[in-house]
Amino acid sequence: MAGLIKAVIVVERLVWIRDPATSLLKKRSETAFYAASCLMEAKICATAIRNHWQIENCNHHVRDVTFEEDKSRIRTQPLIMARLRSFALNILRHNGAQNIARERHTNSLIPLNMFNYRGLSSEN
Repeated sequence: MAGLIKAVIVVERLVWIRDPATSLLKKRSETAFYAASCLMEAKICATAIRNHWQIENCNHHVRDVTFEEDKSRIRTQPLIMARLRSFALNILRHNGAQNIARERHTNSLIPLNMFNYRGLSSEN
């Protein structure tokens, strides 16, 4: 295991957070540390970090906010529901849905809409 970490990357960033009491934005600085198994240029590191956060923002954030995954009360085998949420999200995205919340709302009003989605097979 020794020698797996070849570099430590330090990222300092400004974050704007909305104060729920006043609805005003507050500026905060954060320092994040990343471990890398190889040496690379700063530009490549920045791209890798942005790509990581793109996954967080496009997938996990949508699951947390739109599917309210954090509020889930499922305690027995919660991974099954997590997989189903991901499956639903993948089908919606595959069919060009830009606003997942609106798409879910439309499908709740007109459930037959769901039969119009193309599957995830390579033939579509």
